[in-house]
Amino acid sequence: MTNRPDFIDNRDGNTLAWALGVVLGAAADGAEEDSAPPDLVRIATAFFSPAGFAGIADHLRPVPAVRLLLGADLAARTPDQRKRLGETPEAFERRRMGAGLRRMDAAFCRERDGLPFTQASGNTLRKLIDALRAGNMEVRRYEKAFLHAKAYIVASAKESYGRPEGVIAGSSNLTGAGLARNLELNLARYDRPVVDEAERWFDDLWGDAEPYDLVAVFEEAFQQCSPWDVFIRVLWQLYGGEVEEDSAADENLPLTNFQKHGVARALRLIRDTGGVIVADEVGLGKTFIAGEILQRYHERRQRALLICPAALRDSTWRRFLAAYQLFVECLSFEELANDAQLRVARPGSASRDRLQRPLDDHQLIFVE
Repeated sequence: MTNRPDFIDNRDGNTLAWALGVVLGAAADGAEEDSAPPDLVRIATAFFSPAGFAGIADHLRPVPAVRLLLGADLAARTPDQRKRLGETPEAFERRRMGAGLRRMDAAFCRERDGLPFTQASGNTLRKLIDALRAGNMEVRRYEKAFLHAKAYIVASAKESYGRPEGVIAGSSNLTGAGLARNLELNLARYDRPVVDEAERWFDDLWGDAEPYDLVAVFEEAFQQCSPWDVFIRVLWQLYGGEVEEDSAADENLPLTNFQKHGVARALRLIRDTGGVIVADEVGLGKTFIAGEILQRYHERRQRALLICPAALRDSTWRRFLAAYQLFVECLSFEELANDAQLRVARPGSASRDRLQRPLDDHQLIFVE
């Protein structure tokens, strides 16, 4: 085996995906070596994704046996990680481990459901399912404790001289980001005693692990869907990012959910295009949407100008601005038309200073 990598950090092409290809029998230049594949590949990972598996799937196909050991990782501090009054340490660990395993199940479902609605993503998922059903791959999950280790162990029988062997351990999970994009650090060893020790470590955990049906999780993506499900999935593919932004948006005025979404979308369009038209029907709360947007600008110490008919200025908007303490300059159309900054001189007419500040001092102009 040539040019076996010792230090892998995902920088400048030195990716774990490339390194595993080399260790599993591919030459550094991408050409296949004449050596036979290893007898057994063992992988331990705390996170897993179809994209990550796809990065090494072709190298694993000729391997007679592949063992994938999944481990629940200890997530950020959550309510289930706080010990309850009177709870024994053993009961606390069991409860915390159970919550971690449920988070892991949910993460796999989110990974499956969040795959892009594209042919490439479908092919990636199909490659994973085909590999899991090929008969040379077994999946288990370690459930006795949180497993944070990431290890890739390639080994052959001692009499199989010249076949690939080695162990790569470090920070990279079996995900697309872990194998190629994240800034990681993994170290490799190829001496037989270290490989043997890594095998014993893995096999000890493997014997205590439980079988895990990874096929059932990801195969659900290919189940027959109703036209409505396809329609919703297409909408999510197009606008899912905006929906997540909307759900994270805070508000100052008492808005309904659809009004909150209207505010978030309006602010996004202002940011991206320089303006927006809010064209809801009468009674759906355009005033509240406008008020929330005006409040956002006020919080950022940006000036806003509100222009509306005189009747609304003296009724709806005067009460609304006073009730929610929105400090916004408000003019009627007639006042603005006769302001000295905008007026086109006509014989027999006079202009006045209606605007309190130069027009260019306003970062937002709202017209109703």
